[in-house]
Amino acid sequence: PKAYATSRYMSTNSWLYFRFLVLLFFVGHFIANFIYYWPEEHFIYFMYLSRWFLICNVLLECIDFLLAFWGSVLLENGLKTPTLPILVKIHMAL
Repeated sequence: PKAYATSRYMSTNSWLYFRFLVLLFFVGHFIANFIYYWPEEHFIYFMYLSRWFLICNVLLECIDFLLAFWGSVLLENGLKTPTLPILVKIHMAL
C-alpha cells in the first residue's frame, strides 16, 4: 500500500487529491469527447484506436485513484487486505 499511497514530494492527502484531480480531468475529457462525436458517428465511435486508448486511460486512472485511496486507508489503520494486490495485478496488466 505504501508504494501507491505515498509520494516523495507530497503528503498522503495531497497525493490522494492529485490522483482525484487527474481522474476528474480524464473522465471529463472522455465525456466531452463522447458527447461531441457520438451524435454523428454512433457505434463507429469505437472504430478508432485513439478512443480505445482514451477509455483505457480512464480505467487506469480509476484504478490509480482506488489504489491511492485504499492504500492511504491501509496506511492510516495499519491493516492488510488481499484486495489491493488484485488491483495491482490488474493495473500492471493494463
